[in-house]
Amino acid sequence: MKHQLSYTTVAIAGWLLSFLMPQISAQAYTFGQKEVDQSKLIAIAVPFAQAKQYNLIILEQISSTQTCWKEHPDQPGVIDPLLLKFDFTGICGRSTDSNGYSIRQAGLDLALDYRLSLVKHSDHLV
Repeated sequence: MKHQLSYTTVAIAGWLLSFLMPQISAQAYTFGQKEVDQSKLIAIAVPFAQAKQYNLIILEQISSTQTCWKEHPDQPGVIDPLLLKFDFTGICGRSTDSNGYSIRQAGLDLALDYRLSLVKHSDHLV
């Protein structure tokens, strides 16, 4: 009886709150697109899971105040992201998932059709 009274009280309270709380509806947002200066962007494969998997991170040089990454000419393809060495707010942009980057072609967002991922194939990442 004690549990039944508690469940009834919770049910009535929930029902009353549904009338008192304002109704919240979801809004859809559209995203624009713009050409980017590709010389200010770099795609980096960041290993995890003991280098068996990789995350894609895109860095953008927003301001010339400080360099956001360093390339190693003696080690082609090796990139040193410098974000942990300074406060990169307003200097570097960092996109780590589809909220920050997507594929667009001819004005169409292809994010629902394609998922960007990095896969190791032989000794290369594709």
